[in-house]
Amino acid sequence: FESSSGWSNPASEFPEWIELNGHRALLENNSAGQRRISKGEFIANEIRSYLHDSQRRRGPFFVQFSISLSMIAARNSRDLEDYQQRIQAADEMVGRVLKEIDDAGMRERTCILLTALTGPDGSMNALIEQTKSCGDFSHSPNGLSEGNLRVPFLVCWPGSIAEGAVSEEFVSACDLLPTLTQIGWVSRPSGKGDGASLVDHWRNGKPLPVRRMIWKPASDSKRLVVREQQWKLVREDDGTTYLFDLQND
Repeated sequence: FESSSGWSNPASEFPEWIELNGHRALLENNSAGQRRISKGEFIANEIRSYLHDSQRRRGPFFVQFSISLSMIAARNSRDLEDYQQRIQAADEMVGRVLKEIDDAGMRERTCILLTALTGPDGSMNALIEQTKSCGDFSHSPNGLSEGNLRVPFLVCWPGSIAEGAVSEEFVSACDLLPTLTQIGWVSRPSGKGDGASLVDHWRNGKPLPVRRMIWKPASDSKRLVVREQQWKLVREDDGTTYLFDLQND
């Protein structure tokens, strides 16, 4: 990244400092107990400044805006109303970013992609059940069930993706790098990569290559999940294996 700003750890709604390119800087508007600029307002200002700079340069640009739920809500919150309010706050932060793109007159030539790193935290099982956030898919504390692995993947790209289009292709976060480099007209980093560009699929409906994906916990667990096309193999810690046909199971 050419530049970065934000917080690597949870901050208050009116933070007294910001991390700019790896160095901490004080926010004078919030110093000495002042509460003049919120996190959302600061991020919106940063993106507005970047978009205006991109307009002057008139070249391709890339902005990554990340929302960590740990910065918005208590990780293990069990209160449904609090959880819903915090999710709405995250939604409003996304809305601010979209408004800045619209105000800059850049919506028609910008690809906007919204996705998530992982599914729901396994420690929030009660809230998952209440909100039905996994739909009909199962979820588990080990994080390897379909409800844990499947995440939203929403794209707005006027002129390249038809409004309301839905794809059933199997994609992963590994596909983001080759996709974004193709959109931005820049060369892909050297070396073998695991992902496939989604651009031709979005534009022309071209099927993606068949590939195999593997997930495992960050711990030393022997648990493992392998997915290829509609087939999913699950290996538990004790060596027991299960094979699922995701089109039917």
